[in-house]
Amino acid sequence: MKSKYLTLFLILILLMPFAIAMKGAGIKWGVASLYMEEGQRECIDYGIYNPWDEDVSIALKIGGEVVQFADKTELEPKLVRAGTSSQDAIFQPLCFSAKRVSGCSVGEIRNFKGEVIAVPIISQEASGSGSTTATSASAPLEIAVKCTGAVSLSSTTIIFIGVLIIIIILVIILIIKLRKS
Repeated sequence: MKSKYLTLFLILILLMPFAIAMKGAGIKWGVASLYMEEGQRECIDYGIYNPWDEDVSIALKIGGEVVQFADKTELEPKLVRAGTSSQDAIFQPLCFSAKRVSGCSVGEIRNFKGEVIAVPIISQEASGSGSTTATSASAPLEIAVKCTGAVSLSSTTIIFIGVLIIIIILVIILIIKLRKS
């Protein structure tokens, strides 16, 4: 009889989950892809919500190939109250700037894949031991960049060209003065 209860008790313990996430994040999005030309800037709104039973701060992060176009790879965490539904999501804009794509021909379209991740920020408590768990959520994002061949000059290049033009003008003026004398 004791062995039946012991066996039943062991089976129940083994069936119990090892970790229970009491905090988490949800993400709401309406756009999963962007089409941009080189030099263009676009912003997309992403909503964060918390369907769990504890308040939590949630940060939006960007991962994958699309990171290279992000104005910011991580937004400041926002406090989201417990029990927030996707209809009550807090929206935050993520902005992307399509810089020049190397090795790309004019008119060619290059696709870059990534994701936007809603990450709950969990503070580590000094007391107790073990690990804290929380549920993150992600949304896919693909950015298609059309290569325009537009040359973007850096400020250093512009200054160099300006100095070069001034030197050429001074040399021409000096040559003209030397010929007159």
